[in-house]
Parts: sequence; structure tokens; C-alpha cells
Amino acid sequence: TRRVALYYHGVTDREKDSFERQMRYLASHACAVKPSEIKTASANVPLLVAVTFDDAFLNLSKNALPVLKSCGIPAAICAPSAYLGKTPGWEMDEGCDDRDEPLMDVRELKRVSDEGFEIFSHTKTHPRLTSLDDRELAEELTESKAALEDVIGIPVCAISYPHGACDD
Repeated sequence: TRRVALYYHGVTDREKDSFERQMRYLASHACAVKPSEIKTASANVPLLVAVTFDDAFLNLSKNALPVLKSCGIPAAICAPSAYLGKTPGWEMDEGCDDRDEPLMDVRELKRVSDEGFEIFSHTKTHPRLTSLDDRELAEELTESKAALEDVIGIPVCAISYPHGACDD
């Protein structure tokens, strides 16, 4: 069985139809599993897929999560805890579609968690983790996990590295 993780960021109004086509295709051609279970899920199918969303953009609530629910596809939302309810405060490329998109606030994040979507950490302030010293790294990881657990009321079991940056 092949195991694939698909990660997205926001799903804008303009991208909603394309996203829905992708998820309907996925639902009919693969077995979608919770992202926390992608490594351990057993299945007699050729393809297991997990869907994740970095940054916890608010547009997911309107354009992505209803599609996932209708297709029966679980997903994880990876949230940078310091920016909940705000626009991104981290470095983004000029012209990035999500530059002015607000993130879910604590109430919305709790609501989607209660609906069964997994919540993962995406650190506290979305830095490049490889550029931090040990103290800064520990702060980013532990404070984000604690803040998100306070919001959703259950353990946060995973992290998505901002910018994909990781090392030993």
C-alpha cells in the first residue's frame, strides 16, 4: 500500500470547484485516513491518503471543510497559535493569495475540532525552525502545543514544519 500526504494551504472562492473535483476523485480512487493514522493504518487498498492544511486559514471553513465532510474525507488543520484570528504575521512571498486571508480564531478552531477534524501545531509564530536557537525552538514548539490544547481541549499529537524547514 502506498501512503501519501497531501497538503494544502487555503482554498479560495476561486479554487473551491477545483478542490471539490480533487476530493471527489480522491474519495473514489483512494482510501482517505486521518493524518495522525497515515503511518499505522492498515488497508488492503493500493493507496492511503491523508489531507492536511497548513496555516488554518478561515476560508477553509467555507470552501474546504464542507467538501471534505460531504466526501467523508478526514483532515488535519495545522495552526500557528500566535496568529489565530489574525492575518499572517510571518514572511510570505509577494503576491501570495493568502497574504491577507485571516486565520481561524479560537472559536472556529474549536468548532472544527469538535466536528472531527484534527488540529496539529504549526508552531507559535511560523518561523523557519532551522534558524532558531535551542531556547527559541523549545518556546515555539511547547507554547504552540499548549495553546492549541487549551483551545481544543484534547492533545495535539503532531506538527507541520513551517516552510518545510527541519533538521536534526
